[in-house]
Amino acid sequence: MESEEDAGRRRELQRRAFAPGGALTGAEAEELRMLSVRRGEAEVAGGDPMETAAPGTDAAAPPATPPASVEEQPSPPVPVEEPATPEPEPGQETPSRRRPRWLAPVVCAAALLAGLGIAWLTSPRTSDAAPAMNPEQQRIFAAVAADDELDLDPESLRFAGEKHGAAVWTATRGDERCVILSMDDERRTGCAEPVTGSYGPRYPVTSIDVAEDGMATTVTAVLAPTLTGEWRVIVNRWQMSLDDWRSRYTDAEVALVDALMDAGFDPASLSVLGRDGELPIWMQYGDKPCIMIADPDTLEVVSACAESGASTAEVLYRDSVYVLTWSELRGSTLTIVRPAEGESVRE
Repeated sequence: MESEEDAGRRRELQRRAFAPGGALTGAEAEELRMLSVRRGEAEVAGGDPMETAAPGTDAAAPPATPPASVEEQPSPPVPVEEPATPEPEPGQETPSRRRPRWLAPVVCAAALLAGLGIAWLTSPRTSDAAPAMNPEQQRIFAAVAADDELDLDPESLRFAGEKHGAAVWTATRGDERCVILSMDDERRTGCAEPVTGSYGPRYPVTSIDVAEDGMATTVTAVLAPTLTGEWRVIVNRWQMSLDDWRSRYTDAEVALVDALMDAGFDPASLSVLGRDGELPIWMQYGDKPCIMIADPDTLEVVSACAESGASTAEVLYRDSVYVLTWSELRGSTLTIVRPAEGESVRE
């Protein structure tokens, strides 16, 4: 008769062998087979050891068919050895099915994509429509459109917006693109054909200088393409003290700059182009290059600015002609033309 210890050991090995994820070592499988043989559960025996003996028979009588020898007993199937599944603690539920580890990340990714799609569908679309203009900007728009000197292409003028107190428009003029800047009743226009020159691409640019509260404010507008090829306006502003420029010049030159200021030139954008002896020749480069001379004795100013699209400007001072030439390759150069002896450049 099977002892309680053998019965308990046999049931434990059977549970470990046939439970989901269970496995036995070779020694444990052999132990289970021997325990089963002892109990009479070998397949050749064909009997159920748990049945109750029929009435009138001796429960201890040997079976009609002699049990097969140990060598003839077939071994129970031995599962492939895998890591044993830990027994659940008392009161702990054993999950009936394990979820794949990759399922949670996939569900999260799907939810994220769905949220992005809904956000894209419900978000407002950007529009190429021009911003609305206030009455003052509409007045400037009409003035720019009617300016014959600008010679802008019909229906090409567009309002780009306002920043730093400056209103900006864009337009085309033949192969050129133009940017128009308006601030404090002053208007500037810069046009350029977007081609690559010696110093890189050329883009339309213009600026306005305003003096207020002891500060010189410069607002610049540049029309440039984005990475997608769309043309957009970039507006920048910087300030400097009006007294900063004085530190760059001698006292005599400061007096000349004051005279140039009275003539309408911005001291912050002035520079000395060259000198004729001790006489400084000044230039200012904004929408178009300008050349100026302030007489050291009278402080009278003579000046000239290059025409739109031109690269030279010249002034007559006393008996000489001073020529400013601008090029991408050489920058700004000064040429002084003097008459031959006995002649005059005024003739």
